[in-house]
Amino acid sequence: MLGDSSLKQLAISKDFKISRVGEKGKEEIFLYKTWHENGFVTYYVNNSKDKVLTEVVEYDLKGMEIEGLPNERNVKIKIGPGESQLVKLVNTSGDRELKSNILSKKVTQLKEKKISDFPR
Repeated sequence: MLGDSSLKQLAISKDFKISRVGEKGKEEIFLYKTWHENGFVTYYVNNSKDKVLTEVVEYDLKGMEIEGLPNERNVKIKIGPGESQLVKLVNTSGDRELKSNILSKKVTQLKEKKISDFPR
């Protein structure tokens, strides 16, 4: 069984990268995903300085389950600047099938604090 850091490196090495925020070549928040011997992994990365991604992904799975959430279909992603999140789908039987759908996506711009924002 691969550990989290190995899964992250595997996802990056397969280079199936999808932008979640930012234009091509200037992606600030993105994900990598790939199949592996024990299932499927999605690795979200936030390289922005001032944005938070909140996303709910619904999975329709056959022969797989969300690691740590065996009876759930939805995963909530919330990553702030400099953060990452790993979603692991693990095999439960021989035949496996995976479909996913984004139920909601929100990008929040963090407001820069100024001295005048603080009460005196």
